[in-house]
Amino acid sequence: MSGSASFDSDPEFPDHVEDALADALLRAPAERKRRLEELIEQHRDLEPALSARIAGTAPAGPGDGARIGRYQLQQKIAEGGMGSVWMAEQREPIKRRVAIKVIKLGMDTVQVMARFEAERQALAMMEHPNIAKVLDAGSTEIGRPYFVMEYIEGTPILEHCNRQKVDTAGRLRLFLKVCNAIQHAHQKGVIHRDIKPSNVLVALHDAVPVPKVIDFGVAKATGSELTERTLFTQHRQMIGTPAYMSPEQISGSDIDTRSDIYALGVLLYELLTGTTPFDNTELMTKGVVEMVRTIREDDPPKPSTRISTLGDEALQVASMQRSDAARLGTKLRGDLDWIVMKCLEKNRTRRYETANELAADVQRHLDTQPVLARPPSAGYRLRKFVRRNRGQVLAGAIVATTLVLGLVVSGMGWRWALDERAQAEVLVRFLDDTLQGIGPSVAKGRDITMLKEMMDAAGQRIEQGELAAAPQAEARLRGTIGGIYRDLAQYDEAQAMLEPALQLAHSCFSNEHEQVARAMSNLAILHYVRGNLSEAERLYREALRINQLLFPGDDRRVASAQGNLAMLLQARGEHAQAERLYRASLAMNRRLFAGDHRSIAWGLQALATLLSAQGDTLAAEPLYFESLAMNRRLLPGDGPRVATGLGHLGILLHGRGELDRAEQYYRESLAMNQRLFPHDHPNVATGLNALAMLLEGRGEVAEATKLFVESMEMSRRLFAEDDPNGAVDLDALASLYWSQQQFDKSIPLFEQALTARQAKLGGQHLDTLTTVAKLGVNYHQAGRLTDALPLLEEAVAASFEQPTLAIARPALLDIYATIGSKIPFRELDEAVRLVRQLHQAVPSQFPEHSFDRAEREFCCGAALLGLQQWNAAESMLLAGFRGMSERTAGGPPDSLQRMHDALQGVVTTYELAGRSHDAAAWQQRRQR
Repeated sequence: MSGSASFDSDPEFPDHVEDALADALLRAPAERKRRLEELIEQHRDLEPALSARIAGTAPAGPGDGARIGRYQLQQKIAEGGMGSVWMAEQREPIKRRVAIKVIKLGMDTVQVMARFEAERQALAMMEHPNIAKVLDAGSTEIGRPYFVMEYIEGTPILEHCNRQKVDTAGRLRLFLKVCNAIQHAHQKGVIHRDIKPSNVLVALHDAVPVPKVIDFGVAKATGSELTERTLFTQHRQMIGTPAYMSPEQISGSDIDTRSDIYALGVLLYELLTGTTPFDNTELMTKGVVEMVRTIREDDPPKPSTRISTLGDEALQVASMQRSDAARLGTKLRGDLDWIVMKCLEKNRTRRYETANELAADVQRHLDTQPVLARPPSAGYRLRKFVRRNRGQVLAGAIVATTLVLGLVVSGMGWRWALDERAQAEVLVRFLDDTLQGIGPSVAKGRDITMLKEMMDAAGQRIEQGELAAAPQAEARLRGTIGGIYRDLAQYDEAQAMLEPALQLAHSCFSNEHEQVARAMSNLAILHYVRGNLSEAERLYREALRINQLLFPGDDRRVASAQGNLAMLLQARGEHAQAERLYRASLAMNRRLFAGDHRSIAWGLQALATLLSAQGDTLAAEPLYFESLAMNRRLLPGDGPRVATGLGHLGILLHGRGELDRAEQYYRESLAMNQRLFPHDHPNVATGLNALAMLLEGRGEVAEATKLFVESMEMSRRLFAEDDPNGAVDLDALASLYWSQQQFDKSIPLFEQALTARQAKLGGQHLDTLTTVAKLGVNYHQAGRLTDALPLLEEAVAASFEQPTLAIARPALLDIYATIGSKIPFRELDEAVRLVRQLHQAVPSQFPEHSFDRAEREFCCGAALLGLQQWNAAESMLLAGFRGMSERTAGGPPDSLQRMHDALQGVVTTYELAGRSHDAAAWQQRRQR
C-alpha cells in the first residue's frame, strides 16, 4: 500500500430516504439548497450516506490522466466516503511525484469541509522528517478543495516490519521516530487522535527505513482552532479507531496529548505482539455500551502474557522478529511490559506526560539503562480494586480512610516483612496520591465534599498522634494535606498542618536536608498568600540557600526556590532583584526541560507580571501569550493556571486602555474560575473585582457595584477581618464610592483596608502605601485636611520610589497652599523639602510645553506660599502662571477655569497671611 491518507467506508441507509434528500438537494434553487443543507446538518446521522448518494448522481469525479492545476493525476491510491487520494505528477516549476487529496463531489457539507480544512491546516503547521509534508493547496475548476502532499511510497509500519522481519530492537528504533513526530505535532498544538499502523507509513530512503505519520483528518488543536469552520462531532460518532482509542476518547470526554500516548502504547503493543490489546473486530461486535466499558475498565494482558496465550500464532509472531516464542516472551518481560502498560494506563495522569518521555524510556531500554516505568505498587493495585468496586466502596469512603490510618498504628492486616515505619510510608504514598486528586487542577469544579471530609478525617487522626511512631511519614502527609487546604483557601487548616510538618522535618533530618527545604517552601507559600511577608521571606531565603547547597548547578528545586523568592520581592516593590531572580529561574528551567513544561510556563507568566507592573507592557505581552498557550497545551480544558493567565492578560490590556479585549479575557477567566471553584474562593473574588473595576471605569456603575459587593461579601466569608486579601475588595468597593463622591461610604472602607494591610503587610508594602494615598485623597476631598495631611505626606515621600503613588501629590500641594501656615515649625523643613522634590520631578512627569506641567509648577509655588516661603514661591508662581496663560488655547477644555481656580487659591493664601496688597494684585490678574 502507498499513499498519504486513508478513509473509512460509509454505512448504508434506506434507499428511499437517500433518494428523496439527494434529489431535493440536486434540484433545489440556491436559496432553498442552503436551508436543506442546514436541516441535514441538524440530522447528521443521514449525512455520510446522503453525501455519497449525491456524489453518485452528480457528474463523475476526476479519472486517470485528468489535470488539477499543475498536477497530472496518474493513479488512485486510496478512497473513502469523503474523498480520494491520487498519485500525481507535478509538471512545473519542478517535476516530481506527489499525492493529492480531493473531496468528492457532493461532500462539501459543513462537517466534511471543516475536517478537510483542519487536516490541511494541521499538516501545514508542521515541519518534521517523520510527518507527511503539505506542498500546495487549492480548489479545482468546479470548486472541489484539494491539497497536495509529498508522495510516500511506503507500507504501513506493521506490514513493513513483518515483511522485512525486523527484529524487536529494530521495531523499537522505528517507534522512536514515530514518537518524535508525535512530539513535534504536540508542540505545534495538534493532537492526532487516530494513531494506528495504517497511518504510519514506512518508506526506504537510501535503504534506510523512514516512518512517516499521515492522516491528520481527525486532528484536534490544543491551543487554538485548526479551522475557522465549526467542526461538530455528531452524537455518538466516534472520532478514531476503537482499538486505539484511550478511555477518555472512547467516552467522549475532553482529551489532551496523553490520549495520543495511549494510542502510541497500542501501536507499540501491536509491533511487539502482532495484536492489539483489545481486538478491534471483537470490540465492534460488542455494541457501543459494552465496547466503551471494556476500554474504560478492563485491563489487557501485558505483552509478554499475550505472547504466551497466542498458541501456534506465537511462533509466527516470533519468527517475524527473528526469534522464537520463548525468547520473545523473555525479551518483552520486564522493561517493555512496563513501558507499554504505562502508556495504556486508564488514568491518564499515570501515563507518560509527553511522547518525548516515552521515547526516552524506550531508548533507556535499548541502552540497557534502568527505565522509569515500573510495575504497579501495592497501593496502586488497591486503588484499582476501589475503582472496580466503587459502588460498594464509596459509601464507606470516610470510614475506610480512618481505618487505613488506624492500620498504621495497629499493623492489623499488614503482615508483610516490614517494620511499622515502612508500613506507614507505604500507606502515606497511597494517601498522598489519593489526596492529590482532590486539588482544583484535578477536580475541575466537581463536588469534592466527601473527599474533603476524608481529608478532614485523615487530618484529625494525625492530630490525635496516630502517626507518632512514623514522624517522616507524618511530615510528608501533613505537607500534602496542608498544601491542598491552602489551594482551597482554607488557610487556618493549612497552617495547622504545615507548621508541625516543618517541625517534624527538622526533628527527622539535618537542618540542611531536601525535606526541610520542601517543608519551608510549603509554609512560606501559605505565609505569602496570607500577607505575612516577613516570615515568608525568611523561609524562602533559607529554602533557596539549602537547595543551592544540596544541588549545585541546574536543578528544578533551585529554580523553583528562585521563583518563589522573586515573587515575594516583587510584592515588596524590589523589582530589580525580583527580575534578576525571575530571569535566572526561567533560564534554568529552559535548560532543564525541553519543550513545554509547567515550570517554564509559570516563569514566563511571573516575569511578564513584573514587566507589566513596571510599565513595559510591550515586553510583557508576548510572554503572557506564550505562557497561556503552553498551559493550554499542558492542561487542556479548565485549569487554575489557564484561568490565571487569562486574568493577567486582562489586567495588561485594561491598563493599556483596550477595554473590549480586556473584558473578554476577564470574563473568560472569571467563568473558568467559577467552574473550577463552585464555592467561595479568592480566585473568584479577584475575578469579580477586576471585572467590576473595568465596568466602573466605563461608567457602568450599577453592574460594577453589584460585582464589587459580591466580591467583598465573598472575601469576608473567606478571610479574617484583618487579612490583607480581604482588603483588596474593601479597597475596590471604596474606590467605586469615591468615584461617585460618596465619601461617607468610601472613607470607612478605606480605613478598614488600611488597618488590615498595616497589620499584616507592614507600613512600607506598596499595597499599604496605595491605600494610604487613596485614604489621604479622600480625606482631602471631604474637607478633612488635618486628617489627610500625615497620610499624604507619607504617600508623597514614598512616591519618588513608587510612581503609582503620585495621586497623592496634587492633594498635598493643595493642603500646603491652604493651611501651610498652621504646620508646626518643627515639621516645616520637611514640608518644604517635599515641595522642592515635587518641583524637581515636574520635568520628568509632564511633557515640555504642556498646560499640566505649567499648572503643577504653579501649584508648587502656591504650596511654598502657604508655607510662607515667599521668595521661592513667587518665582514658581510667575513661571507657572505664564505657562498656563500661554497654553490655555491648546490646553484641556477646562484649562481657563483651572487657571482661575489656581489664582483664587493664591489670593486666598495672601489674604490669610494678612498681605492684602499682594492679594489685591493677584486678584486683578485673576480678573484679567
